Amino acid sequence: MMTPDELQEALKGIVETERADREVKSLARSIDTLRGDLASSLARTNGWLSPAEKIAVLHRTSSWETIRSRERVDLLMAAGCYREAIPIFETFSHWRKIGDAQLALGDVDAARSSYERGENKVAGKEYAAFRAGPDLDRLIALAVRRGDWRTTLDLVRQGQPDPLGKSDVIFGGGNRAKGPLVKLCAHASWKLGDASILADMPRLFAMTESELKVIFANAASGAFERDVTKLANPGLLKVKPSTSGDVLREGATPLSNKIVAFLNDVDAGYRKALADIRSWQKSGVASELDRAIYWLTYLGSYDLFQTLLFRLRCDLDAWIDPRPTNIDFYVSHAWLTRACIRELLSDLISGQNEPSPAVLLSCAIQHSASPFELDFEKLDAKARNMEQIRSQPTWAEAVVARWASEGCLTKHWTKVCATTDPNTRSDPRRLPAYGALCDEVIDVLEAAWARDFNEVRWKAEEAAYLTLKLLLPDALIERHARPSWLSPQHLDIFLPEHGIAIEYQGEQHYYPIDIFGGEAGFAATVERDERKRRICKLAGITLECIRYDEPVDDRLRQIAGSCRSKAGVR
Repeated sequence: MMTPDELQEALKGIVETERADREVKSLARSIDTLRGDLASSLARTNGWLSPAEKIAVLHRTSSWETIRSRERVDLLMAAGCYREAIPIFETFSHWRKIGDAQLALGDVDAARSSYERGENKVAGKEYAAFRAGPDLDRLIALAVRRGDWRTTLDLVRQGQPDPLGKSDVIFGGGNRAKGPLVKLCAHASWKLGDASILADMPRLFAMTESELKVIFANAASGAFERDVTKLANPGLLKVKPSTSGDVLREGATPLSNKIVAFLNDVDAGYRKALADIRSWQKSGVASELDRAIYWLTYLGSYDLFQTLLFRLRCDLDAWIDPRPTNIDFYVSHAWLTRACIRELLSDLISGQNEPSPAVLLSCAIQHSASPFELDFEKLDAKARNMEQIRSQPTWAEAVVARWASEGCLTKHWTKVCATTDPNTRSDPRRLPAYGALCDEVIDVLEAAWARDFNEVRWKAEEAAYLTLKLLLPDALIERHARPSWLSPQHLDIFLPEHGIAIEYQGEQHYYPIDIFGGEAGFAATVERDERKRRICKLAGITLECIRYDEPVDDRLRQIAGSCRSKAGVR
């Protein structure tokens, strides 16, 4: 018979076992959700992968059927798989897209028939899923393609343009720019030799007779030929028809292979990243955080990074309450600062901490193109070009640190904290006080750039780059390379095919210099240099550092010889 203590221990063991079992099942569900989220994010991301690469990755990772049908069909259209796309569009009666696919396949009559369709019928109910029909924009394009200017003008009248502000009209049930339609009417009238449309245009487009007189005079000189030609050729016609088999072969690139390997191993990778962050929270060992951040960012896609980060934060329930490790996590990589800037600012305010120079620099860069700018009339006038300043973060942070040390930051930050409700964790970026803070930081940086830039020309780095180009004329050499996994830092010179990076280290890397922030700036530089070495090692990159007092040409010849001795590309 068990004693009370033994019984209590046994019950405790059962509870622990059940808790561990729940955690295992919860993590398995979380990873399943992550797989689906990554597939959807991959389908929607722009510019990073070609449509063929996306399709290849999704098929090779068994994710093609997990994304929404709308995402699948959009990818098929973008890749030129029009025949495969039409049956999917037919399931939700998207006549414009069906017509577009038919037009791309060269079946103009079928395309016209689709564009002329009326309201969509789905499940026995009348509804306008995408357009009530007919699709006047596309029918106008077909009329222009065949030079039928009479039909073109009739279709414009049928759309009943209704002026909306200075530059838009309601046309065919939708909102569109007025200018192209006005030019089209003038051009068609000139081609037809019939100016009768001119009598209707003041009403249709809210234009004066003098304005229209200028427009028609320009049309008579053929000034709108190119504009009208663009209307007649939808962008999809640039994509040649293809088959799914050809697309899968085209999409098998080194980048897509890298993504496939990542997604196929995402279970183990995610578990390791989660464990590394949890361990770092307890131990504070920087290398553990480095490994997790490298895994999050090395693919180079901010969209996939956001998906991975969201799932991590769901599973790391420790992020619910403000704590110092949150802030350390948010500032460990530029993408994290960008993605979590609201939470970072809220945690700083809750903990009564002022933002560091690095955080202030990130705030200023984001604010220079703020999504919260409401004064659209003055948006262009307020735009600030921060590209030069972003290229020299060490210098910029030193400038901000000097400004903050003069008490200027405290003055602004006190106002930001005073106008932020700590109970709601509202977004401080929407506050006028925050905008004033960022504007002053930008002013200080721009003034310092104008003052200091002649003193800091980075001539040695440029000379090293040009010398290496002469030593290795056939090598791919990148200047100021910014691989995603190293952000916000950069590599002075990067030879990706050889796995070598070169850093020219000026005097500020070895002792304090006033222009780079003195003692505090030197400490930050040493810490950044150490992080760069760790991350490059994780990425398999050999980091070669050239001291300011070394014979640069000798070192470059040595590095070039090392590159030549490596067999081919990595």
